[in-house]
Amino acid sequence: MPSNSRPRSAEPIARDVRQLPTRPSLEYERKHAKALLTQIRAGDPGAVRRLYLFHPAALRHDKAAELKLADAQHVIAREYGFSSWPRLVEYFEELHRHRNAPQTGVPGGGTEGFERSAKFLTRQHATGDPVVARMLSHFVPRYFRRSTAEILATPLTDDDGRLLVARGHRYATWEEAVERVSADDEWMKLSAEERESPSQLRVREAIRNSDVDAVAATLDEHPELIDRPVGDRAGRLNLAAVALFCEQTEKTEAARKVTELLAERGVDVQRELNEMLLLAPIRVGSLKPDDWRWLLDRGADPNWLPPSGITVLEHAIAKCHSGECVDVIAERVPPPRRALWIAAGLGNVGGVRSFIAAKGRLTQEGRQNRPDRMAMGERGGMPPNLEAGDSEIMWEAFRIAAYNGRWATMDVLLDAGAPIDFAPMGVPLIEDAVHRRMVPLVEYLVRRGADVPRRWGNQ
Repeated sequence: MPSNSRPRSAEPIARDVRQLPTRPSLEYERKHAKALLTQIRAGDPGAVRRLYLFHPAALRHDKAAELKLADAQHVIAREYGFSSWPRLVEYFEELHRHRNAPQTGVPGGGTEGFERSAKFLTRQHATGDPVVARMLSHFVPRYFRRSTAEILATPLTDDDGRLLVARGHRYATWEEAVERVSADDEWMKLSAEERESPSQLRVREAIRNSDVDAVAATLDEHPELIDRPVGDRAGRLNLAAVALFCEQTEKTEAARKVTELLAERGVDVQRELNEMLLLAPIRVGSLKPDDWRWLLDRGADPNWLPPSGITVLEHAIAKCHSGECVDVIAERVPPPRRALWIAAGLGNVGGVRSFIAAKGRLTQEGRQNRPDRMAMGERGGMPPNLEAGDSEIMWEAFRIAAYNGRWATMDVLLDAGAPIDFAPMGVPLIEDAVHRRMVPLVEYLVRRGADVPRRWGNQ
C-alpha cells in the first residue's frame, strides 16, 4: 500500500517539540519537506533518524527509497507537535488570517505584562479552565485541534504559555512579540517631541489645516514621509488616514485637494479607504449610516477582499453593532457565503430558518462557516470554539443578531433553542448590553426572559 494513503491512528500530544521559527512560513515548510524527502531517500543519517523518531510507521511497509512527500511532511509536522501535516497547514492558514486582522492598537503592559499573562494562563490551565483549553487548541501547535479533555490532561510548559500569549495578541511567536512590544516600550519612553520628527509634525499640521501648498512643500523636502506612517508606532495614523479623517470631518474642497495631492505623490489612498471599512468604528468612534455612505461614495470598495480573506460585509456584520450601518454595505454587495451567523446579522429570517433542523438542532450546513472574531480584529475576539454544540452555535448567531438589532431573527433563534443566558466567556449578553448602554437590546432580553443579575461586574 502506498505510504501516502496508509491510514494512521491518532497521534498522542507530543511532549518534546521544536519551536516554530521566529517568522513562520508555510512555503518554507513545504520546501523543507521536499528537501527532507531527498535526504531520506539518499540515506542521510540525520534525516533517517528524524524519520525513525517522528514517523517510524513509514518504514513498516516501505523502503526509504519508496517513501512519499507525505511521509516527510508528517515528520516535520510531528517535530513541531502537530498531529499531522494537514493540521500544520490549517494552523499556518489560521495564523495568516489572525496576523492580517485589522489592528486594534498596541497592547499595554510591556514584556513584563506578557510574562505575567503567560504565568497566569499556565496556572489557569492547571485548574482545568476550558477557555484556556480553547485558546490552546488554536494557538499552540502540539494542542492544535485537540479536544479539551486531551489538552487539560497534558501539562503546559513555559514555552506553551508564552506562545499562547503571543498568539493571543496576533504575533506569530514569542520572539516576535518581545521584539515588537520592546520597541513600543522604547517609543513610549520618548517625549512628545521625540516621538515625531519636525517634518512629521509639520506635514500632519499642514494636512489638518488643509494647506495643500504646505503639504506639497514638506513632501518635496522629505519624500521619505510618503513611504511610512506618521510615527513609527503600530496603530498610529498614516498620511492617508490623517487626510481622509480631515476630509470626512471638514467636507471641504481644500481638504479633498490635500488627499488628491497625496494620491498623486504615491500615497495609497485607495487602500486606506478600503481599510476604513474595516477600521472606521475603531478609529472614529460609533459611526452613523451616513458616515458609511460617505466612505463608499468617496471610493471605498465594498467588494475589496482584505488579506485575511474575510470580506468587508462580514467585518461589518460582526463589528458595526448597527443593523442600519450593515445595510449600507449589504445594499451594495451580496452575502459572501451561506452561514447562520451571516443570515442572523443581516436579519434574514428565512435564511436563519433554513439552518434549523429541529428544536435545539441545526442542519449540518448550519454548523459550517462560523465567525472568527479574532481574524476580524474584534477587541477581545476569539476564534470559534471547535467543540461547540448546536445550542452554542445558535447563541453565537443570536449574539451577532442582537448587536445589530435584528429582533425577528433573534426571535427565531430563541424559539429554536438558543440559550439566552449563555456566557462562554463568563459575561452574559444582557450584562454586556447594559455596559454598552444598548437600551433597546436590554429591554428585548428582559422581555424574552433573560436572567437579570442583582449585581453588575464589581458594582
